[in-house]
Amino acid sequence: MEALERRTSRPVAAAALRHRRPPLASRFTRFAAVGGLGVVVNSVSLTLLYDVARLQLVVASAASTEIAIIVNFLLDDRWTFGCRSWRFSRLAKFNLASLTTLLVTVAMVSLLTTRVGLHYLWANLAAIAMAGALNFVTSATWVWGARGAELSRDC
Repeated sequence: MEALERRTSRPVAAAALRHRRPPLASRFTRFAAVGGLGVVVNSVSLTLLYDVARLQLVVASAASTEIAIIVNFLLDDRWTFGCRSWRFSRLAKFNLASLTTLLVTVAMVSLLTTRVGLHYLWANLAAIAMAGALNFVTSATWVWGARGAELSRDC
């Protein structure tokens, strides 16, 4: 009986370890890596939609941004926050958080260039860094409801 108990409990324990959420610092690093990949996805999508498909720039830009947001969500949901399955409610929250930080980025670039006199590329980098941190905090607390490493495996 004891041997049977050990055999059946090991897969359960191994599965629990595989699906445990990574610590906060690791989640932030993963979130940043996914964000970097999102920039690539956005740029490639924009090129394909604007140069190849010949969509209007505004339409191509909006669509490529949404494509990048969805790819980022799927990767963050599974890899960064360790969820087994995705939920539309989390996607909607992530989308809203991402679009909100987009507005923060635009506002910061405008403020830093017009009021502070910073070059637009430096202003953009500063805005991306601040908005990225804000997006992580919003995602970790509101989208995925992260509280340390003890989160549900299903999220």
